[in-house]
Amino acid sequence: MMKHIARRTLAPFAPSIVALMTEVFLPTGSGAGQSVDQFTPVLASPVAPKSAPAPGTDGKYHVVYELLLTNATQFAAALEKIEVLDASSPSRALAAFQGGDLVSRLRVLLNQPATDLKIEPGSARLVFLDLVFGSRAEVPRFLLHRLTLHLELKEAAKLLPPQMTYTAAPFEITTDVRSSGRRWPGRAGWPGTPATRRRARTGGRWNQSTTNSTSPSDTR
Repeated sequence: MMKHIARRTLAPFAPSIVALMTEVFLPTGSGAGQSVDQFTPVLASPVAPKSAPAPGTDGKYHVVYELLLTNATQFAAALEKIEVLDASSPSRALAAFQGGDLVSRLRVLLNQPATDLKIEPGSARLVFLDLVFGSRAEVPRFLLHRLTLHLELKEAAKLLPPQMTYTAAPFEITTDVRSSGRRWPGRAGWPGTPATRRRARTGGRWNQSTTNSTSPSDTR
């Protein structure tokens, strides 16, 4: 069982900075974990606590889910990269999202597409993630997410590193497999943005006629 992330606000680093510390989950090779206090300006948590892999018409297994990213500081935060890790082997990155690909996966809470990687103070973003595995045996039981970002605060440049990287948002993949006779389309029919993916999904399958976009890059 993975530990829940505990959050607490501590004393400020400086009068103009609110320091937010999070008990970050750090896995070990056995799948058990430990936690340490770390400055985490953007909090990350899964929208749903777990998901199940779904077989696709491409013969592969797809895991699709969303993270809620909340900027808990009074300064704008700029995302640089989100990596998905196998919790039992955190040195193994299953996928990495950055640049224009990451922007296309971000939504503001009014269900509108984000235009950049910036999260304003006190604001939140939803990020849509999808992973592709060659077989069910390759799907890990637990995931972690490594965030790389920086805060846009000139007055605190000497107090904080220009770039921060930390691991958060434990996520469980259940042993069940979505079936009910429906399969997701292969790479050629994969909708191109989080919005079209959500609109296209009906009854557990993807309606390929809603978009002509190509699939995301295979990170494996």
